Amino acid sequence: MGASVRSQSNKRSGDTAQQWEPTRATDFAITTVNVPDRLDLQEVRARADEDDDAPRRRLVLFDTYWLRVWFKRLLVVGSLGAAAYYGYLALLPLRDDVSAAGIAARLTRGLGQPVQIAGTEFRFAPTPRLVVKGLDVAGTYQLGEVSLHFNWEDALRALRGGSWTWGEAAVAPLKLEGVQGLALLRSLGAAGAAIPPTISTIRFELIEFAEMPLLPGRYEVVARRGSDGRFAPVALTEIGSEGRMKFTVAARTDNDWGETVDFQLDAANWALPVGPGARWTEVVATGRVRPNLIEVDSFSLGGAFGVVQGLMVAARDVEWAVAGTARAPNLDLESVLLHFKGKPAEERPKGQAAVPMHGTAVLSLLVAGRGDTLAQAIDQSVAAGPLQVRWATLNGINLGYAATRGGASGVTGGGITRFSELEASVALARTGLTVTGIHGRAGAMATRGEIRVAPDLGLSGALRVDLGAQRVQAPINVKVRGTALQPQFSR
Repeated sequence: MGASVRSQSNKRSGDTAQQWEPTRATDFAITTVNVPDRLDLQEVRARADEDDDAPRRRLVLFDTYWLRVWFKRLLVVGSLGAAAYYGYLALLPLRDDVSAAGIAARLTRGLGQPVQIAGTEFRFAPTPRLVVKGLDVAGTYQLGEVSLHFNWEDALRALRGGSWTWGEAAVAPLKLEGVQGLALLRSLGAAGAAIPPTISTIRFELIEFAEMPLLPGRYEVVARRGSDGRFAPVALTEIGSEGRMKFTVAARTDNDWGETVDFQLDAANWALPVGPGARWTEVVATGRVRPNLIEVDSFSLGGAFGVVQGLMVAARDVEWAVAGTARAPNLDLESVLLHFKGKPAEERPKGQAAVPMHGTAVLSLLVAGRGDTLAQAIDQSVAAGPLQVRWATLNGINLGYAATRGGASGVTGGGITRFSELEASVALARTGLTVTGIHGRAGAMATRGEIRVAPDLGLSGALRVDLGAQRVQAPINVKVRGTALQPQFSR
């Protein structure tokens, strides 16, 4: 009975479960209302927590960022400040070395003379250098600017080691008198101890010497430090010359004569500053300069003309006096005349001689001159002595044929005259060349006379031609006119 009741009740409940109830179906209806479930509520709470922590997190991030930025900046500034401070301490001795007062004091001690400097400055174009301005040595001479060259590597090394490494010292162009030039040379000899040892060369870009006739041009002067530390010898090289000239000088102290300057001259394709303006292939001279005295122990001039050798002395007492000797054992007359002609022999017309006279001259001259100044003494000097010409040939006239014509007059040009002997006395001066005591012989014919050659090569003079006792013929006189390059003969 109980079982039947449970079965009936179960049947009723099963039947009820299978029936649709509208009130229960609304639990699954889709609506437009967003009702959060459990996961949505957790997400909402997490976002709320993040919003609460955001201000605190932003504050922490702000403080850390700016702390790092300002720490780096302060570190850089501190490093730069420390570097500047220690750099300043390192530059203190360098500043004294490159200051005008420091350089002047060092030169004063080294030269033994008061030295003043107007100022110093650094220049970086076209090359880095320290410029010393207004250098005055005991009021004797002044150097406008002296540039001490250096490079950046040496400058950085100086900052680390505390001393400068200089290169070449270059001196701006200047003009000196003779006394100033000697004082400068004396200073260079003593400057080795005053100038930093890293400076091995002192170069004067251009020097002109006033009132020095033996050095009339413009010169580059170079002094190199020797093994003994002294800037000697000093080399002068002529600027702007067609040839090459090097003049080397060195100062020393002579127990008997005091201060002495020894010199040596070496030149090629060079014209002497005194005498005829001929250009010599090779020039060599040695000598010395003392107070009021110039001695040329020997000189040698070699070229197409031949070789001229000799010696020369110039001294001053009341006035300047010049004396010396010059000897030319093989002077080629054709080369001499071609030099004055200025044209090679190939340009002469056919059938005409290149020059009016051929032969090899032997000259032995004495040189003498006096003047208030050295320039005047040189300008008024005269070189005189005997002349001999071997194998002499006179072109343009046959003196023997002219003599046979006796009393005929007019132009006597044409032909040649060959001399077996020809001698004369010559005097060469600023006013020209004078040839006197001419004595020529060609067989029985004898020729005597004198000829003057002006500075413009104009000729004047006369020759007397005598055929001798073998022919009964009166001597004739032949006038010489024209120029040394184109002489004219007439009676």
